[in-house]
Amino acid sequence: MEVEPLQDGVPNRYAFESDDSEDDIGRNAYPGVPDKTRRTRQVYDVDVVWNMDESTLGGKNMYVAIGQAGLAWASGVQLGAPTAEIQLKDTKVASVHFIEQDGVLVLVLKYELPISAMNVFASKVLSTFNPSRVTIVDGYSSPAYIRSSRKSDLDHPIRYLQTACAENKITSKGVKLFRPPNLLLSTSAAFLGILEQGQRIPGLLLLLPFPQIERPPPRTIEPIRTSVGWPEKQVVEMNDTFSPSLNWSADLAKDSGRLAVSNVQKQKKSDSADMSMYI
Repeated sequence: MEVEPLQDGVPNRYAFESDDSEDDIGRNAYPGVPDKTRRTRQVYDVDVVWNMDESTLGGKNMYVAIGQAGLAWASGVQLGAPTAEIQLKDTKVASVHFIEQDGVLVLVLKYELPISAMNVFASKVLSTFNPSRVTIVDGYSSPAYIRSSRKSDLDHPIRYLQTACAENKITSKGVKLFRPPNLLLSTSAAFLGILEQGQRIPGLLLLLPFPQIERPPPRTIEPIRTSVGWPEKQVVEMNDTFSPSLNWSADLAKDSGRLAVSNVQKQKKSDSADMSMYI
């Protein structure tokens, strides 16, 4: 049975490699069943609803918060009222905030998007706000991360990717490169792909370690439900990597209810080694 990893949902119960009609259980067992039942790919319309004059916001640095890790970071930043909101199919999936004292835009994506909506959403954001630089905060699954050796990091590090023209010098020892053959299947990948291939805008993606195996993207738009917390020290280190001037407050994150700042219990070495894939 072949499984397409980039499809919107799980495959049908009966999926066969052979094109022979003998293998088509539905056709032979149930008269009148069509040869193939195709899923209709949804088309998403993206609209930006403005709460202020948009002409003053072009060419700014933009920070994009995606997934649980993005919400954890954004909840500790004093954002204020949204400058604009982004709608997909009449659902307000993201808010955009302008932090005047720093002169930056912060976009907070509050929903999980299906694969078919990721590129449309990212393209609309970049074309509308035309940022001069983009920094994205997301997460990666630390148990599923493939390492080059069996030795594992018990305190799973922050990882990063950046476009060729970004030229950020990452000096922190707690931040390491996100290396192949590991893949990302989230909206952050759509942003980074467009920045690298199309617009040639400097882009940096920072990934907090997610202690669970992440589920595949949903078939439809779904709100993000937070289930984990990150240590305050790790979130502060990540924040200082890309924006020392943009203060992140653990107290503010606690009050928002989006992040439980807690001490992470270290795993036993044997448990950590069993959980990590290696080549």
